[in-house]
Amino acid sequence: MSAKACAAVLLAAATMAGCGGSDDDTEKAEAVPAGTTVPQAPSQTATTEEEKKEAKAKEAALAKEVSATSSPERVWAKKLCVAMADAGKPLSPPNLEAPNVDTTQRSLVRFFTDAQKQLRLQVTTLEKVGAPPNDRASTEWTQAVGGMETIAQQLGVVKKSVQAAKLDSQKDLEKFTEDLGGQMEVLSNYPGPIAVLLPNPEIGPALKAEPSCSKFT
Repeated sequence: MSAKACAAVLLAAATMAGCGGSDDDTEKAEAVPAGTTVPQAPSQTATTEEEKKEAKAKEAALAKEVSATSSPERVWAKKLCVAMADAGKPLSPPNLEAPNVDTTQRSLVRFFTDAQKQLRLQVTTLEKVGAPPNDRASTEWTQAVGGMETIAQQLGVVKKSVQAAKLDSQKDLEKFTEDLGGQMEVLSNYPGPIAVLLPNPEIGPALKAEPSCSKFT
């Protein structure tokens, strides 16, 4: 297999795996539930007007922080990212250095089968989480779900082409994987659902602020 084809397929493997994954630290991050009492600033004796103002500023900053982490958008962002992490597992890349053509072909079929299954699972996960709690993010949400469905369908087409390919020699494999590499370059441009949602001014800030989303942002 040519270096170009290898790079394209492996890049696609990394991209598909990047649509989801687990991270123990981020999964343990907890958003503050709505209705949580705002914590008070550390007690201190404010003997001057300046110190009183400083104490009030600290209280206001803490209140703002709690409000942000318990907003509907932030709570939804945590639910989405934790679910996506649970649904996504690292994909094993295909064996592109196999000693014979048949082994390489079977390895490619396995990879595309696994990638398609993972994407379909993530589509189901998005649907279970549900749309963002803000109607102004509906366009990006539709694009995020639809984009994953489209990529899953395209992976199915690629998988069938790999299964049906008549590869009798290393030369046949080289030619086939050159064409396959071009297809994978297109598929690997898909950024993932979180990246599609990030530009939205209502949902993007919550996704960026939520620790459990850091793997995707």
